[in-house]
Amino acid sequence: MRLLVRLLLGLGLVAAVLAASAWFGGRAYLRRSVAQHEGTVTLAGLSAPVEVLFDARGVPQVYAKTDADLRFALGWLHASERLFQMELTRRMARGELSELFGAIAADLDAEQRRLGFARQNARDLATMEPAVRASLEQYVAGVNAWIAQARPLPPEFVILGTGARPWTVEDVSVVGLYQSWFALTLMDRGADYRAVFERLGGDAGRLANAVQAWSPAAVPPAIAATRMTKASNSWVVAPAHSASGAALHASDPHLELSSAPGLWYVVGLHSEQGTDAVGVTAPGLPAVSMGHNGTVSFAFTVAPVDLVDDYTEILDGADGPSPRVRTADGWAPVAVEVDTIRIKGAEPRITRVLRTPRGPVLSMRGDTALVMHWAGYDFPAWKVAAGVNSLMTARDFDGFRRVVTDFGALSVNWTFADRVGHIGYVLGAPVPVRDGYDTFVPQPGTDPRAQWRGYRPLAERPAALDPAQGWLATTNDQVFGPGAPYALPGYYHLTRKLRIAAILDSLTRAGRVTPVMMTAAQMDLTSGNALRWKALAADAAAARGDVRAAALLRAWDGRLVPADTAATLWAYWWQAVPRALFEDELGADWAKARELTVAALSDSADAFADDIRTPARETRADVAARAMAVALAAPWQRPFGEVQTLTVKHPLAMVAALDTWLGLTRGPVPIGGDDATLDAAFTRFDSTTMTLHDEAGPSMRFVLDWADVDGFTLSRHLGQSGNPLSPHFADFLEPHLAGEPWPLPFTRARVEARTVSRLRMVPPG
Repeated sequence: MRLLVRLLLGLGLVAAVLAASAWFGGRAYLRRSVAQHEGTVTLAGLSAPVEVLFDARGVPQVYAKTDADLRFALGWLHASERLFQMELTRRMARGELSELFGAIAADLDAEQRRLGFARQNARDLATMEPAVRASLEQYVAGVNAWIAQARPLPPEFVILGTGARPWTVEDVSVVGLYQSWFALTLMDRGADYRAVFERLGGDAGRLANAVQAWSPAAVPPAIAATRMTKASNSWVVAPAHSASGAALHASDPHLELSSAPGLWYVVGLHSEQGTDAVGVTAPGLPAVSMGHNGTVSFAFTVAPVDLVDDYTEILDGADGPSPRVRTADGWAPVAVEVDTIRIKGAEPRITRVLRTPRGPVLSMRGDTALVMHWAGYDFPAWKVAAGVNSLMTARDFDGFRRVVTDFGALSVNWTFADRVGHIGYVLGAPVPVRDGYDTFVPQPGTDPRAQWRGYRPLAERPAALDPAQGWLATTNDQVFGPGAPYALPGYYHLTRKLRIAAILDSLTRAGRVTPVMMTAAQMDLTSGNALRWKALAADAAAARGDVRAAALLRAWDGRLVPADTAATLWAYWWQAVPRALFEDELGADWAKARELTVAALSDSADAFADDIRTPARETRADVAARAMAVALAAPWQRPFGEVQTLTVKHPLAMVAALDTWLGLTRGPVPIGGDDATLDAAFTRFDSTTMTLHDEAGPSMRFVLDWADVDGFTLSRHLGQSGNPLSPHFADFLEPHLAGEPWPLPFTRARVEARTVSRLRMVPPG
């Protein structure tokens, strides 16, 4: 959504806003676009009436006779609350933002055309299974039914002066493909790693590829060796350790928080044909992605497995009509794809993309091309849209495992629990069979050892069921520990796993775990990085001569709470450490190595502690002292909540007149945590104001005790509606930040007890 901010600013919307206000009667007119939550609406396309029951925060529970009507109703609800978000996602996936925003979006559209989602999707549609196509047709019929009767469309469409193009099956499929790429980009650091390795060489590669013995793996060693059995958290606890005697399940995926409306739309889906599921959906896709179906529960975190390899390939005739590429077996043809990007207010732009058998050409240097291969190019584009539908039908671990490993290249870790007491883990990402080369640097295209040899079969994909330790957890961490059956390179976030492992070990040893304890763990503000490195920071403060700061850090418990000043000092020091480690080697590009900070500090060889600009041999303590000098010069005596805040803005809030007119901003509010706390905060540091701005964190939280499906709780970070004039635009925000659970019941009687409004959808006649 930060992209949309730039696009809107580039359009000079202030005049348009004022004109819209005068012409359309301002807020009163736009308020008519708010979603309908009560009454009766007649909709062609339904076979029978559908009832939608809304709770006090606008969460719908949908009751239909058929699965087809259920999907239709979900499409209608998604469009009514999130149509502009869906429009942006569709255009992003297809490379069509310039049609809305003009030349400022043309480069982004060109990049999306290069990645080739729309072309791949169009090619793969012919292979779509009939049942999958039918389910997507039912969903888009509901979307289009809402578009057809919307008067007016949501505010963004009115202000931009554009309509809403009807949705197609192709749109849903390409959104699913794009979402699988988006999940990969959340953790992928390939471009930064390439730049760092070119400068730093083998030491950096050794750190990036090493299995870290100090960080627990997602798959327990005993299971990894036999059955084969990152930023988010999800864990499950076995019945033997729960107070109720049933399995427990918790999840809190981390996504962008600073832009409205956020990804998730919470819903319950119930049909007389057997579909029953409650949880979160992603508008544009037709099913529950995380939640439970009354029999099994399912949640995911991003799996930072490396599913992209870059290659250097020699091209002949790259500028001509029939280019070719050198391979290990001779020359092969290169596809030339010519596209026209339509640009609002400007002439169309013609793009020319070269695509070798491995993938798109990213850049050329002479006759040498940098070519990208992504696992997503090896699977039908519609697999994500099909998989999310199948997920709601899983009834046991084996069925669940088959479903979640058939999502194309969606790179996620799945956690599982069921009503009979099983807990499980599955790596959903496909696992390329590689020949042990360094995946973080480009490989010669003619080297047969760098060619993927297919993917690991299901029996060899990482999974775990009912481990002896009594719990399983994933936090974007490494899948295998030492002694792994094969290498699984990736961009893992290791430190949060230490904290959740400590909490779960403590809870399961001390007694019976309850949902309240699970919620408290989700809100934990103890930084795993602080626990590991605060002694080093304290010693650095003492070395700089600040006895008070040293004592403060030694006495500190590592909790990054808004009222604490020790947390502020720690945060400033931790911000300064990467520069102290890497600036001597990388100069102005030091920040590209930030993701290697923990590995570098953990490295017994101290490869990056020495400052190559000096004749002396510096140690880790010297690095810490240099960083502490920066921290002590900052205003660290302030409470942490004054330094780190969250502000949530609708993208249109960048236009001041609109922000005032429609009230599009929430915050700033004090926020605790960092990227190594379970209640995570992924921040952007402003060196001018010496403040941290929270940009991502827990986008939703759920906790389920299988002893009481009606006690299931789920909250999301902002609100159900993307329409800023809706009462449900931000009514989840404050309770969510405070960790207050929101009930999401399953049985009809409990749903009825929480219903505040009722909408009937009926067919004509």
